[in-house]
Order: sequence, then structure tokens, then C-alpha cells
Amino acid sequence: MRDIIIVSIYAAALGWAIYKKSPFIALMVYFWISFMNPHRYTWGFAYNLPLAMGAAAVTFLILAIAYKQIKFPRTRETYFFLAIWAFTLLTTIFSMYPEEAWPRWIILAKSFLMILVAMLIINNKDRIITFLLGVVFFIGLVGVKGAIFGVLTGGEYRVWGPPESFIEDNNSVGLCMVMLVPLCLFLKDVVPKKWQSIVLFGIAGALSVSAVLTYSRGALLGLVAVSIYYWTFSRHKIRVAAVGIIVLIIALQVLPQKWFNRMDTIEDYEEDRSANMRLNSWTMSYYIARKNILGGGFACFTLENYDRFSPNPSLGRAHQDGQIVGSTAHSIYFQVLATQGFGGLLLYLMALFSMLFSLRRVDRIGQMVESGHWVSSVSRGLIGSIIGFMVSGAFLSLAFFDLFWALYGAGICLKSFVFSGEWLQDNKKILFDK
Repeated sequence: MRDIIIVSIYAAALGWAIYKKSPFIALMVYFWISFMNPHRYTWGFAYNLPLAMGAAAVTFLILAIAYKQIKFPRTRETYFFLAIWAFTLLTTIFSMYPEEAWPRWIILAKSFLMILVAMLIINNKDRIITFLLGVVFFIGLVGVKGAIFGVLTGGEYRVWGPPESFIEDNNSVGLCMVMLVPLCLFLKDVVPKKWQSIVLFGIAGALSVSAVLTYSRGALLGLVAVSIYYWTFSRHKIRVAAVGIIVLIIALQVLPQKWFNRMDTIEDYEEDRSANMRLNSWTMSYYIARKNILGGGFACFTLENYDRFSPNPSLGRAHQDGQIVGSTAHSIYFQVLATQGFGGLLLYLMALFSMLFSLRRVDRIGQMVESGHWVSSVSRGLIGSIIGFMVSGAFLSLAFFDLFWALYGAGICLKSFVFSGEWLQDNKKILFDK
């Protein structure tokens, strides 16, 4: 029954997109499938259907007809995005393990291609806000489900994402939750209805609960960072701080002891094996980058490289599907350093900080214009998401995380639209205009 319902909604949405000649609708269907993975909650024929590929094909088909909707965003961050994409191709060509690196680059290229399409057609206020709200609800439903599960089980079990998806493991889904919390809290000031604001606030709460119950230490640190960030912009600092303290006290009373045992290793890192594995992987990443000007390419975290470059090869072992394989980088920064070299890391960091700087400028522009409240709210939400990614990502190997790059693309769309000046006269509802 679930299969029929999901496929019916999918087909109807794509049919609507074709009827309206709207690549934006088809694109939203693609991100619905890619982020929420609703077909992974079925047990029948829909489970393995290439639904994302179908939505992408329809998007390109409509773009070929309605090509006048395309508008290339000429921003500094756009060129950083394209440069990173090209640089990963170069490092893959010269990778240490090309047979394993190419499949990973192809997955990255598919994701980047659809994000580039999004950057070309999300070019007005309604589409920017609708895209972000869509992302929030697509993954937010996963967070609500995880929060309900966690509360009903007393937090005894970890929250996981949809099976066989990019957010399946606890660290990935925890990072998603962290990144979307600030978006919810700032977008609630943009939606027109009071009930919509309440729903977004509730989703933010559910996402926070899910993030904590993933047992991901990176997610916990990121959640602390985005909470502090939101507090600095809140107009009711005392009230927000009081609520935060109350929630913290309740959490300390109801969370199970094994959760505290897991989090205690943040402080006792010298006695924690996983922390020592991180230091070992980071050291190896440095030596790989120093040895290879373009890094080792994707899939360079192998047992062979741990034997060659790490100070303690035994800490580079991990179990996967019953086999012993090389551990991961345990950090987006060292992951990029090892796979893309020092040049790739520099390019990556320039893209990150350039986006933060640009969004801060957009925020200030929004504050100077009477009708710019939504601009400030959206830019602040995106900044909070990037901060969450940068803090949590310091301990996770998710440098090319789909959600981050989708929000990066949204930041490019926002900057391009605001700097064009069109938004000052954009009072029409043009969400699905041709």
C-alpha cells in the first residue's frame, strides 16, 4: 500500500510539473526523493525504483522546453563551486586508487549537477523560500519520526536515517538535524501564517531531540554551536536562555546512562580509542597530502596507506560488512586534505568562508531595506546551517555531504537575487510561472 501511495504522489507531482512546464516542481520532486527517501520506508516494488533519476530526467526535459527560465548566478561562490567540482575531477584522474575513486566521483558529479540546475532556476523570492522549506520538511519528517521513536524508547536506542540513503548512519542523520535547526528557527519568521511558524518551531525541537539521540558526539557539538548562534540573534535572550536551561535540566534527568558514557569520551579523549583513531587518521591525512601534491584522491583511506603513512596502523582498522577495512578521516577538513591535497583544502576553505562573508553582507542589506526582513532571516538561517556543518564536520567524514552543498547552492541563489536588485520590485507570486 505504501508503494502505491508514494509512486502515485511521485507520478502526480511530475505530471503537474510537465503540465505547468515548471522545472522547479520537478526539481523539488528530485530533492524530495533524494533527501527524504520515502521509498526506503516501503517493502515492495518501490523500494529499489530509480525515482531520483526519473525526477532528474523530467527536470532536464522541461528545461529543454522552458530554457528561458534559466539564469546563471554570476557570484564568486558559483565559481568556487565549479572550481571544486573540476578539482575533484583532476584529483580523481591522478588518484592513488582510480578504480575505487571513479565511482565515488560519479556519485558526487550527479549530486553537483542537480545542485547546479537548482542554482540556474531558483531565481526569485518564492522559489528560494519554497526550496528551503521543502528541504526542512523533507528531512524534518525524518527528524520528527526519530524524536518520537527516541521518546517512546527512553533514548535507549540510536536514531538512524532511512536505509540505503546518504543519511542512513547516525552521524550523517545527526549532521542533517543540526544543520536544519537554525533554518527552522529563522524561517519561522518568514512564513505568513502563525500556525506555520508554530510547526517550524516544533520541527526545530524534534530535530534537536533526534540530533541528541543519534549518540553522535559531532552532532552534539554542532547543536551547541547553532544554539549559541541563534541566541545571539534572538530578541528575547533571557526567555530563550531560560527555555534552554529548562530543556537541559530535563534532558539530564531522562537521558539513559549509556548516552552519558558515550558523550563522556569528548572530555576523556586521551583514553578513548575512537579519539585516538581520529588523531591517527588526521596525521595520516597530512602525510598523504605532503607526499602527493593532489592528495590521494577519493578512496585513499586504505589499510595500505595506514601502514605507510599513519603513526599507529592498528588504529586505522575498521569493521565493515564483516571485513576489516581502512578507517575514515573523521573530519571534513582532513578528509579534503588527504583526498584533494593542500590546494584542494585551500579551495574548500575559501568556498566556505566566502559563503559566510557573502551571507553576512546579504543580511546587512536586508536590514537596510524596509521589505528586507525575509532576506535577513533566510541569510541568518543559512549561516547557522553552515556553522553547524563546520563544527560538527570537524569530527565527521562528510566533506561532500549532499545537504550542505544544496544549502550552499541556495546561498548562491539568495545572493544573486538580492544583488540583482530585482527583489525590491518582486511583489508578485511567481513561484511556478513559466
